[in-house]
Amino acid sequence: MEKFLMIKDTTKKVHRFGVQGRTLEFKIKPVPNNVDPVSWVKNAISQIVLKGAEDLRPTDQRVTVQIRYGSGQKTPANM
Repeated sequence: MEKFLMIKDTTKKVHRFGVQGRTLEFKIKPVPNNVDPVSWVKNAISQIVLKGAEDLRPTDQRVTVQIRYGSGQKTPANM
């Protein structure tokens, strides 16, 4: 069972750099009662990373993950 809702999955070509970019927008589902919230969120994030890595190839040179939260701020993390 997925612990997140996929809101948007878009791909676009960045001509200036000759690369293709992909954006996944998602929302983590509410934590059910009687479930450890930390484990729930960790599992949800693992599922999201797996979803985002589905189409990666060994020749891809850079993968960037940006996490946005309530205030609209983003925290970049390069993988």
